[in-house]
Amino acid sequence: MNPIINAKDRSLDVQASGLPDVSAAVQYFLQPMIFFQVTKQNVDGFVQEVENKICAQAVRTPMKAQEVALKPEGQRTWKWENLITTSDIILYPDDIVKFDSDVFRVMGKNDWKEYGYIQYSLGQDTTSC
Repeated sequence: MNPIINAKDRSLDVQASGLPDVSAAVQYFLQPMIFFQVTKQNVDGFVQEVENKICAQAVRTPMKAQEVALKPEGQRTWKWENLITTSDIILYPDDIVKFDSDVFRVMGKNDWKEYGYIQYSLGQDTTSC
């Protein structure tokens, strides 16, 4: 017979939602990655793009064909990728991310912090940098 656990008996470091923390499993797939987040700042009334070097644990994967097929017609020919990072890497929609010579724009974000990771949707950006 399993004992009934009351909320007051739970440790405060245990997630109250009961969701599993899969960050240890996600860490297995992540690899060290260096990329640049390009943000826009107002400097003396002019917009300037500033690169911030980010060293992170992440993994890039191509977006599934079914997901690309749901994109608006003009965007289906773009190169689409998913970026999965640890939950401490914060990117925002419209941020520009550079990997070597590839330039992507953050187009979406799936916040799975309760599971220990964040997934970003990246679309090829040919208008910046």
